[in-house]
Amino acid sequence: MASLKGLKATSVISQADPVQNVNINTANVDINRLNAAINAYNEIIRESSPETLKQLSKNENFLEAGRVLRQLRAALK
Repeated sequence: MASLKGLKATSVISQADPVQNVNINTANVDINRLNAAINAYNEIIRESSPETLKQLSKNENFLEAGRVLRQLRAALK
């Protein structure tokens, strides 16, 4: 299974604590780290086997990472 190591920096990337329900539109985002995290997430999806993707689709942490990355990217457009 591909590593999630690169995605553990999500809270650092946005400098927002999801537990405290920080508004993602007011988070302080490092664009370079966000880009690196998005690339790492996409690479995991591209390189994973169908079985791994099936497992990841059930992993709430992985799904939440994807949601946060999409929200941050959309907020910067």
